[in-house]
Amino acid sequence: FIEDDIQVSVNNGYKTVIISAAVFVNATPKIAKIEDKRGVFYSQRLHHALVRFVTNNGSDVAAYEKILTERYGVSTLVPDYSMLTYPTGNESSGRFQSFHAEEIVKIINMFEEMPKGMHKLPELKYLIRRLDGTPHPFYDEAPAVAWADAGYIEFMESAFNTSSVQYIHRLIIHEKAHFLWEYQFDGQLKVDWIELGGWYEDSNTTSGWATSNQTEFVSAYAHSKNPNEDMAESISYFIVNPDLLKSRAIRKYEFVRDRIMQGNIYISQINENFTFQVYNLFPDYVFPGKIKRLDISVNGMPELDKTVTIEIELHALNVDLEGAKLAYLRVFSEIGTYKDVYLYPVDENGFQLGDGELSTILQGSFTLSKFAKAGFWRTQQIIITDSVGNQRMEGANDFGWKLYVNNPLEDAIKPEYVIDTASLSKSKAEIEGQEVQVIHAKWQVNENKFMSENSPCYASMNDEILSTYRVEGYGTYDEFDETCNVDFIMPDYMPSSNYSMNYIKMYDLAMNQRGTYFTNSSGGLRDEDINLDELPQQIELVTNEQDIEQPELDLNNIEIIAMPTNPDAPNGETVVTVTFSVRDNISGYNIASLTLRDPQGTEHQYWVYNEDTWSLFPSGDVTQWHTYTRNIILPVGSAPGTWGMSEMTIYDRAGNFKGYDFTEIVHFDVTD
Repeated sequence: FIEDDIQVSVNNGYKTVIISAAVFVNATPKIAKIEDKRGVFYSQRLHHALVRFVTNNGSDVAAYEKILTERYGVSTLVPDYSMLTYPTGNESSGRFQSFHAEEIVKIINMFEEMPKGMHKLPELKYLIRRLDGTPHPFYDEAPAVAWADAGYIEFMESAFNTSSVQYIHRLIIHEKAHFLWEYQFDGQLKVDWIELGGWYEDSNTTSGWATSNQTEFVSAYAHSKNPNEDMAESISYFIVNPDLLKSRAIRKYEFVRDRIMQGNIYISQINENFTFQVYNLFPDYVFPGKIKRLDISVNGMPELDKTVTIEIELHALNVDLEGAKLAYLRVFSEIGTYKDVYLYPVDENGFQLGDGELSTILQGSFTLSKFAKAGFWRTQQIIITDSVGNQRMEGANDFGWKLYVNNPLEDAIKPEYVIDTASLSKSKAEIEGQEVQVIHAKWQVNENKFMSENSPCYASMNDEILSTYRVEGYGTYDEFDETCNVDFIMPDYMPSSNYSMNYIKMYDLAMNQRGTYFTNSSGGLRDEDINLDELPQQIELVTNEQDIEQPELDLNNIEIIAMPTNPDAPNGETVVTVTFSVRDNISGYNIASLTLRDPQGTEHQYWVYNEDTWSLFPSGDVTQWHTYTRNIILPVGSAPGTWGMSEMTIYDRAGNFKGYDFTEIVHFDVTD
């Protein structure tokens, strides 16, 4: 196997290209019959490898701009950001940057995976990229936003700085699909989709929509928003992971296939070298039961902190099949402050059960400060998950809910950055017996009550190297001088560069939060909307052994062994052992993420730690191959059939990472 299917080297002025033979297997369309339909099947794997060659792995701006403009009708070169973002935010170029090279490759390749009729959408003209480490000012958790009316898609760093390659692929397709909904789909198609999804308008929800369906969604996000987001999610899964859409919502799969893709289908194949078998005579394909009881208690005097306990009971005839291992919800106040809540299995007496045990009763508690917003707190969704990944999503209209907080001392004022008080400084320290540099970020805060007791201050810094991502950290608040302090530990393997602090965030005890940008933004065009960001504080860091190279996974030395724990009467419980080898140039391998995909398309993510994961410095010679093993026990009820490791992402200590995709998307275009 060759990393990314292609390897280019230059010696004495001559360029040598080595390309994987595997890219040619499905490069030429072949006649086939699938689902009683004749057609041709092929993949874009050769195309993806050649994009890397033509664009020099995404670093040749002229080359990738030619591809983007001629083949897809879009550009990343924006003549005037203020004019482009005028209808949406009216921001200038200082808040944006160029795409990273690898990001460009992924965007081009995912655009190519879409049907040819969707390659060029006249209304989509630009792709833009926000500055590393800075969130969207309106949607601070959004990895990307499609502005269909304004003709562009914007991506945040969080879209690409993630451990999941499949997530990035789906996100790119998802955002482009919004333009299909806005401009390509007729009214009848939208009406039929709305009816299929059980959607109806509801002014009491944040999105203005609700659905009566609880299980026919590929993600909780699709269920929580509206028909447009549901469609975008479904299209992205139809292309990248069709098995999940098919197993979760067969009617939606058929709708996308027949009404949008004109009968054409996709198959996501995992490299057979990374597959294994799971045996189970009694698989669990049953969703967790519906909520039949929900109890909420709020304990605490009006002028004291409150303990909130939430308990749900599921309707279930069989605990093993309809019980759950986890429920998640986000609870919002009337001003948008929120708390994430997790409910875990308990017995009839309220005692928490052991790890892996299921129950029809789930319970969780959290503390609300006496300064938290008074009044009613609500949730829009409860996500219930069982041990094998079956999920039920219940909307706000599916259960009774009343949570009232009596807080006469409420604090609804966000902490505020004091203008012109930000600073960066350096010092030296000794950690693990070695000298390191420390960058100290400091700024003053105007807070009317108390800052949060846990990580009240956040800051992110960017260097001047395009291939790297932000460095971030949480810090403390000094009540005496009313300042936030965030320390960045910078060993000698960190990039040598000028660092700019481009974004900070502050959290108070009442869960109010406020972010502040530091960019070269010069403001907007409308006088009433001019927003002059303070210039970023900068500091130079000089290191002796900077590491800006990705760690390397030995693709030819990966072994996956699966053994059922009960071979005589297999019940799905399987011990999966993944062994792999990694090396790095300087800072050393730190941690890895691997994802197993089951025959239903459900993805199960696991972290791979090692003896040095929590150390600032590695031990041994990191340039040599080191072998690591991760043992995974699949739970009872796991789906029988062929599983596979669909992807893996490895990280080094300097923050460099590399994602490996072990899937190949195969197209099947109907010919008659």
